[in-house]
Amino acid sequence: MSLKKTALVLVCVLALVTVYTALTAGGSMDIALGDDAISFSGVRDYVREIRYEDILSARLVELSDPGTAVGGFSSGKYRCGTWESPELGAIEAFITVKCETCVLLRLTNGESFIFNYNDSSSTKGVYELLLRNL
Repeated sequence: MSLKKTALVLVCVLALVTVYTALTAGGSMDIALGDDAISFSGVRDYVREIRYEDILSARLVELSDPGTAVGGFSSGKYRCGTWESPELGAIEAFITVKCETCVLLRLTNGESFIFNYNDSSSTKGVYELLLRNL
């Protein structure tokens, strides 16, 4: 193969790897506990704020399968948006797939919202902090 063809193949492969990485990585997850609300942002420009007064209950759950995306998306690492879960029904999700421990919020409008961090201990830690604000 000529040097030009080799260079062209290399450029194409790098472009494909870059596109694949951008599509599957999806960004980062940011969760912030404020004075009046918990905020979620980061993954594909996802932004959501839930006021503490709108939370009826919070509990830890193990979620092995978030289900099917109804109005959300799935990347290699994350599940965000509206999902139909075989375990929990209709949920709004902001989760990483490598951790099954999640915080399930039941809201005053009847909605269920689920979130987690990259690992179980961090998820449990934010759950404990959240309980102090409820």
